[in-house]
Amino acid sequence: MARPVFFSVGGTRDRKLAEATKALLPDNLVYLYTRTGEEGVSIRREIDAEIQGCLLFVVFWSDDYLASEYATSELAQFRKSAEAYSGREILVVPTTRRSPNPQHKWKNPISGLTEFALGRWRLDRTLDRAPDSQKIAEHVRRRMEQVQIGADVLVPRPSVQQHLKGALGAAQYRSKEFLLIAGFEGDGRRTAIVQYMDSSSRHLTRKNITFDSFENPDDLLPRLLEVCGISLIDANRVLDDVRADRTSAIKELRRLIHGMRESKNYLVVTMDRFSGVDVTVGLPSWVADVFAGFRDGNAPLVFFVTSAPIHNADIEHYPHAGYIRIPGLDEQEMKELVFR
Repeated sequence: MARPVFFSVGGTRDRKLAEATKALLPDNLVYLYTRTGEEGVSIRREIDAEIQGCLLFVVFWSDDYLASEYATSELAQFRKSAEAYSGREILVVPTTRRSPNPQHKWKNPISGLTEFALGRWRLDRTLDRAPDSQKIAEHVRRRMEQVQIGADVLVPRPSVQQHLKGALGAAQYRSKEFLLIAGFEGDGRRTAIVQYMDSSSRHLTRKNITFDSFENPDDLLPRLLEVCGISLIDANRVLDDVRADRTSAIKELRRLIHGMRESKNYLVVTMDRFSGVDVTVGLPSWVADVFAGFRDGNAPLVFFVTSAPIHNADIEHYPHAGYIRIPGLDEQEMKELVFR
């Protein structure tokens, strides 16, 4: 049975980088094949079967391999095979800064036509300062999610883990209970949080809740009641008390979150701007009313994740909170994977 991810490599530099990237991913997901770069070499039947069966085709592309016209001919064969099936994601990983050029045209050795060498293949660049193999592995993981394979795969990001550890650290071996996390890449933020908590507080269970920036505490409360496992009868009682002004949504939200300590849970709150609200606006003011009072504890309690910018004026409302910005992958503005 073909593996869902196919790595196609050429020169020595390609292979070293591909092997380092493959080591960060589950071994049973990736098939790594080294192209020969020799004249008259066709794709072997078993290799072609792997290409046909994969859902994500990743080609590592470098100058030293492409210097040979035979290598170009062989790569054309791989491209033809990879592009023959709809629904497949294709990713190009250049292993040199300016190779390949997305505007470069070649005479296709198979069709004889002059065309863009890359065709519909995708180039990517990352703003993350992680080592090269980690950046590529994160790109691959996101493509895997797009084709709905390996949705739970977490790519190691040691540099981000160190930043999280530093942001959460408190005196006397304690931890900040509340952490603000900014960053435009939702999956990358999830990966970082899960990996950190799995390594430092594995005994705690993650609970997730999401809301939009235009919503308010009254919108958030019913979701948190459900997430916390409150029975329908008790939840309706709480909501009735809020509507009758016998209590407030903010007070009930705080009570539920504090109760997570005893139930050995931690909460990931994701606020994204799905409604088209101005992205230059900071956090809603009521968020501080709910979360600003959390201090230091034995373990993190709340991760508040947002794609909105968090300004210094916002952070001042959270005197006991940690703050980190997790860099993500910008695929729209940057079209080349640049190694720092």
